[in-house]
Amino acid sequence: MTNEGKENLEGMKMQTAKDTFYAALRDRMAAQFPGRTAAIRGLVRPAVMVEENELVTGDSPLETFVLRWTGRSVEGSSDVEMLTCEIRYATEGSQELAGVDRGRRLSELDAELTQVLEPRVTAEKNFAISPPEVTGANVFWSEPAFEDSATDADRLERVVKVSVMSSSAAVEE
Repeated sequence: MTNEGKENLEGMKMQTAKDTFYAALRDRMAAQFPGRTAAIRGLVRPAVMVEENELVTGDSPLETFVLRWTGRSVEGSSDVEMLTCEIRYATEGSQELAGVDRGRRLSELDAELTQVLEPRVTAEKNFAISPPEVTGANVFWSEPAFEDSATDADRLERVVKVSVMSSSAAVEE
């Protein structure tokens, strides 16, 4: 196989890991927090989205977990390829309290994200075919690293970083 063929295969493998991670978070959000939804492009769906897959203009939707893929690396001599995912979200607080509850709302979002990230493994699925098929591999991720909150006008924002990896060893959820 040529180097270009290997790179394409590795790229497809990591895309499968990205798709699987997103689907796991989306499905867990729908099951555990059915009221946490967002209207994106006219569709109401679980409040998890992948930035590179959406036509986002300006600020991201409030109280929605936006996945941004920012890095790719190989861990030491193990040849385990890792992707860095930044999960971004923001709140303006509630209208009823004129936004003075932004801190509480951000803490609620932190807790929801922590909950849907557990367990930190899921069966890998190939979403390039319909219906998606389980590949026999697993996608797993690191503990979330919560950055300090930041203020942007009326918005209180947070970025959480997670390292996402794929393994051919199957484990049950």
